[in-house]
Amino acid sequence: MLPVESFLQVFPTTPIRRFLQSKSILDFHFIIINQYAPQGLNIENLKYFFDSFSIPVFILGGFNLHHPLWGSDRSSPLSNDFVEWLQNSSFILLNSSNHTYAAYTGSASLLNLSICSASISHAVDCYVSDSNFESDHYPVIITWSILDHTPKKIKSIDWNRIMSNSATVLTTNTSLNALTSKVSEVIKENTKIVTLPAKNYPPWWNLSCHNFQKLKILFRKRALRLISESDWMKHKKYAAILRFHIKKASRNYWDKICNITKNPRMFYSMLNRICNHTNQKINTVNLILHNNHYISNPVQQSNLFPDFFSDDSMKYEPIPLDYCEDCNSHLNIPIHLQEVRQAIQKTRNSTPGADGITANWFKRLSNTDLTCITSFLQEVFTTSYIPEEWKHSIIVPIPKPNKDRTKINTYRPTALTSVFSKVFERIFIQRITHHLLTEKKIPPSVNGFLPLRDNQLAVYKIHTAIFEAHSHKKYFIGISLDIKSAYDTVYIDGLIFKCLQLGITGNITKILHNILQNRTLQVR
Repeated sequence: MLPVESFLQVFPTTPIRRFLQSKSILDFHFIIINQYAPQGLNIENLKYFFDSFSIPVFILGGFNLHHPLWGSDRSSPLSNDFVEWLQNSSFILLNSSNHTYAAYTGSASLLNLSICSASISHAVDCYVSDSNFESDHYPVIITWSILDHTPKKIKSIDWNRIMSNSATVLTTNTSLNALTSKVSEVIKENTKIVTLPAKNYPPWWNLSCHNFQKLKILFRKRALRLISESDWMKHKKYAAILRFHIKKASRNYWDKICNITKNPRMFYSMLNRICNHTNQKINTVNLILHNNHYISNPVQQSNLFPDFFSDDSMKYEPIPLDYCEDCNSHLNIPIHLQEVRQAIQKTRNSTPGADGITANWFKRLSNTDLTCITSFLQEVFTTSYIPEEWKHSIIVPIPKPNKDRTKINTYRPTALTSVFSKVFERIFIQRITHHLLTEKKIPPSVNGFLPLRDNQLAVYKIHTAIFEAHSHKKYFIGISLDIKSAYDTVYIDGLIFKCLQLGITGNITKILHNILQNRTLQVR
């Protein structure tokens, strides 16, 4: 239960019931108004009351109003007055699409509205559950990210010691299976997680800002208590250092955001999150519907996702494959140091896999260490043996925007894989792409995942074709095809067989086949 400062129940002369609660959680104060108007809400009697609050407000309940703004085919004078007030007020309508009431006749309508102050709407997520729990009303679920008081954790990494110890591991006679685990242990031993108090920290706040802020406050208190000039000078010193680190951290953060916006897909994703007010963090206490039963245990919920994401209901007959027939020597030459360096440079600093080895570790390797890494990758290529850690993925289920989170099919999986595997795969992707382009195996109409061919070029070609058809007074027919679970249903043996037909033969094809087979996953 949330701590309640006051509770007021009001029964006005009009047939409306209102319940007002003023809540306080730590330093956040807000008001919840739950009202029910069986004959329709007359906003004229309440708009001054709603507009009088100076702190965030949630207004929930049965408004019993019909208007095209929330999907109705008719409107009434009361609903028109309500919409006019809503457009001129400081409130935002949260749910305006899914129906919340189902009559016994089978008709559905949206009668239960949810409204909040515009100042907090960017942090509020709202959706309507698909299950009515044997009632004629569907629950409206509202989450407010500011109430998620998970303490901020900052990771402190001693890279100097990590790279020194890693160089020792790489230069010793370490087997391929033990290399990943030893490097992972070195990183874990020199990584410290600092949990900060529950406050609203800016997104760029790091450990340096936190430590120098503590030193600044410490010496200020000592200077005031002991009236010490030396402590006051130290306070001034650490205050200046703190300003420097705040300026540096904030600039680096916003530079990173600006670099992200250069990618159209990532920029669209950012805008989509802002427009839909979605919170990408998964609340593990949400109910998950499975076999007509609601599961609330987080462990049982996590166990549902591997079975769902690794659905192997589609079985295929294996194809006998001959990898070494007419071996392509260009694709199977030994791995060069420059290939490894280019693959590392193109690898993004994203979240690592289960081994905890990040792309930053690879980018900090010296030339001597890179030579050792190249020899290890060459050993994998020669033996065609893929370490089990490279084929293991951590799956993070991400809820789709504005979907019912009680259904397991409303989550999309994001896989965190080993960076060792990413670097290794990127080397052969470059070789295969070069082979397909030089041998002219790819039709000019294909634009995806190719150099100097992207979605903008495809849009330009379509626009040109439409313009030419229009100028010649002809028709232009466009077909958009979206295959459900296209990647998950790929026939692996058939894919490798097509690679052999395209001239991708030899050990590289065997490596690809081994990478795609017998993969394991776990859910975080």
